[in-house]
Amino acid sequence: MSCIIIYSSSPEKKIIGIARVGKVLSGAPSRIWEQTKSSSGITRKFFREYFSGRKTAYAIPIEEVIILNTPINPTVINLNFKIPQSFCYVDKSFLRKVLKKGGVKEKPIGKKKLIFVGGIHGVGKSTICRNVCVDNTFTHLTASELIKSESHNKSLLNNPSSKKVSALKDNQKCLTLALEKKTSQGGSFLLDGHFVLFDTDGKIQKIPLATFKKIMPEELVVITGDPKIIQDRLYGRDKQKYELRALREMQKKEVAHAIRIGAKLNIKVKQLEMDDTKGFLKLVKDSVGSGE
Repeated sequence: MSCIIIYSSSPEKKIIGIARVGKVLSGAPSRIWEQTKSSSGITRKFFREYFSGRKTAYAIPIEEVIILNTPINPTVINLNFKIPQSFCYVDKSFLRKVLKKGGVKEKPIGKKKLIFVGGIHGVGKSTICRNVCVDNTFTHLTASELIKSESHNKSLLNNPSSKKVSALKDNQKCLTLALEKKTSQGGSFLLDGHFVLFDTDGKIQKIPLATFKKIMPEELVVITGDPKIIQDRLYGRDKQKYELRALREMQKKEVAHAIRIGAKLNIKVKQLEMDDTKGFLKLVKDSVGSGE
């Protein structure tokens, strides 16, 4: 469980909330600025002055903030508690008491492990995820189903027969909202989706970097395969004929954008061939082992 207990020194002088944090980012200050500038809440000047003379910068992503229904004085939990000048460490029992006394009953903060599995339509990512999840602790989620579960406007939904998407930004908002609900209790998840999609005009659109920042996967996987096999699969499944040229171009951009996202977020990217269940199983097991 990784979280920060938020104490407001003024005017409340009480604990007011809890933040669940993601994977710590580290790297050259210039790189960390590029990764965090859109959501850091500080100016570039302040950032550069803060890390002046440093070769390595660190940033702690905040994935979720829970505001206490009732702000509490920490001495209610520990009579001898002293407010730190900067920070201090507390144990899990302190956290549980903050949640309880703060009136937070709907959910505790749990640790989440998420691997994002991308690939173009017909490459078999959903099948390989389902097969691996049967004998492992991971839960399989699909981006399209999460979007459908959250969307209250049918015009925002993907057209399953054409595989073309309208209202991309609205869909991504639905995805991140639904994912937060599904993973709020913590756990290990395989989320299969896309790095790029066809829009309603048949043009290839990249899934925004902002979406992956909100999802905060620990690893990225992109599955690739023979475009001719993918073409045959799609026709057998959807009775729709895709041009080989379009599938090759889409797969090329899928891989390129996956690598770009991984570099931006400092996340490992693993490329696997379609139907490589054994290789994917090893990846998942290695991920579970690294998280222990």
